[in-house]
Amino acid sequence: MTLIRTIWFYLLLIPATVIFCLIAIIGGGVFKSRAVCKWVERNWSAFSLWVAGVRVDADLSALPEKAPVVFIANHQSDFDTFLLFAVLSRFPLIFVAKKSLFRIPLLGPAMLAAGHVPINRENSREAMKAMNVAAERTTEGFCPVVFPEGTRQRDLTRLGEFKTGGAILAIKTGSPIAPLVMYGPGLALPAGRFMLGKSRRVTVRALPPIEPGAYTLKQRDQLSNDLHDMMSAVYNDLASKHTGDA
Repeated sequence: MTLIRTIWFYLLLIPATVIFCLIAIIGGGVFKSRAVCKWVERNWSAFSLWVAGVRVDADLSALPEKAPVVFIANHQSDFDTFLLFAVLSRFPLIFVAKKSLFRIPLLGPAMLAAGHVPINRENSREAMKAMNVAAERTTEGFCPVVFPEGTRQRDLTRLGEFKTGGAILAIKTGSPIAPLVMYGPGLALPAGRFMLGKSRRVTVRALPPIEPGAYTLKQRDQLSNDLHDMMSAVYNDLASKHTGDA
């Protein structure tokens, strides 16, 4: 059954991705329409989760009502972006994503057209420039999404080590930090694998926002560590309550 679902998933996802990317490139890149990009993000993510058979249980009651907000989320799977576009559809999101994604034909130009920010984490100077771009977008009302682990985690027993880029971004902008913890996407589509997993139930929980004004740039490591500690506690709780197959 999993094999059939996987074949079905890719047979529909690939042509749909081509269509959605072309719409984003034309709408966002040519006509500079954020509304078109927002439509693409919302519908592409909803379609992708539906085709994969992913069930989402999201508790977002702790989120603030207004943007801008800096979202800090753990990273398990290629599904993470779809999940966040779906559950955070009322926010104007921009992802700070690894530079290699922007080299993918159609997908890369579509991401640039939608205003997402490439980051080269191997070069600290370039990484800081990317964070400055994201900070500028925040002043325009956008909500950056940062995966502080930097890459998808294969070990689902714990959160990976957090890099400080998200903490620096939040401190620079002065925007509230909204930590988001996800459990399940790494089981639905494990990192480094093409085959869907048997478990496709995903849980997303928003933690109470943190005001970064309590931290200075010199305390970015402390902020990053505090985020890791509070998100780890929630992650472990979600893992213990995971119900398995959707």
